[in-house]
Amino acid sequence: MFSSENFYINGIKNTQLNLYWVSFDSQVLNETGSVFSRGADVDTTNAFNPVVSTSNDDTNEVTLNFALADQNKKALVWTEELITEITNIFTEKPVNEFISEDFPTNIFYMICTKITKKFNYLKQGVLEITFKLASMYSDVRKSFKATCTNSTNLIINNVGVNRYRPIIKVTNKGTTSTTNIIGNIEITGLSTNETITIDNMMLLVYSDGVNKYDNTNGAWLVLEKGNNTINISGNCVVEVLCEFPQLV
Repeated sequence: MFSSENFYINGIKNTQLNLYWVSFDSQVLNETGSVFSRGADVDTTNAFNPVVSTSNDDTNEVTLNFALADQNKKALVWTEELITEITNIFTEKPVNEFISEDFPTNIFYMICTKITKKFNYLKQGVLEITFKLASMYSDVRKSFKATCTNSTNLIINNVGVNRYRPIIKVTNKGTTSTTNIIGNIEITGLSTNETITIDNMMLLVYSDGVNKYDNTNGAWLVLEKGNNTINISGNCVVEVLCEFPQLV
């Protein structure tokens, strides 16, 4: 699945941790200590917004080996403190964002289900980590921004496999009487410089945790595959945030 030794895990570059993805001869290492293990079940009824819960199903799993080494790739000793630090990074979040340099624009959402320590007598070796893929797709994260003082168009290229419902952030640059329109969505009654978030996937409209649905006309934005031209009118700054699902 991956060949590059370099990656990002939850926004952290592997070299910051002296951690590298490797293949190795399992005959020279032994399992040591206790094994971290938990089940994970992914409900993919909605393939673009999967729900994760616990189970013992082992389908869609990938196992990767991570070695500790310095910048010259010389093996380092795994101390208990380092083991705890690395284990926490992979397990403290229900779902990990994993980016390999093989696919630098693609985000793989993966659930850590098992960590096995495989070391030699010097405590050099690897953490063998098993992940379950949260989705059959990887995501390409893109953002599109426009500033409107009267009317403008924003072109968004949906590079995903299907129609997509983005998150939209709208900052009103007018007054409370200004009506901002993004596609079919009408927004009114915002104070100057107030920003609202429109989550077209979860069907939520909010600002600083406050429900702002009544400040809209109840319409939503869906991006078709390929280029979409979104007409914007009013006095506002608009940012459209997307994570387009793609097969790799």
